[in-house]
Amino acid sequence: ADGERKIALRRAAAGRVPESVRTADKKAVQYGTYVSRELDRLARRAGFKRRMDDHVGRYLDELLSDG
Repeated sequence: ADGERKIALRRAAAGRVPESVRTADKKAVQYGTYVSRELDRLARRAGFKRRMDDHVGRYLDELLSDG
């Protein structure tokens, strides 16, 4: 809308990340950045095993609920 991209992402991030991060120009995250691998590692370290259904999603939900 009006040249602003990723509006839903920005709204979801409100109050959860610093304003400077939330309003920064966004670029697509490619799988080559290893973000998904790092999230998987962090989730497993926190006790969310791969055999669990959507272990990374559950990990992120827990992080956000602690907020």
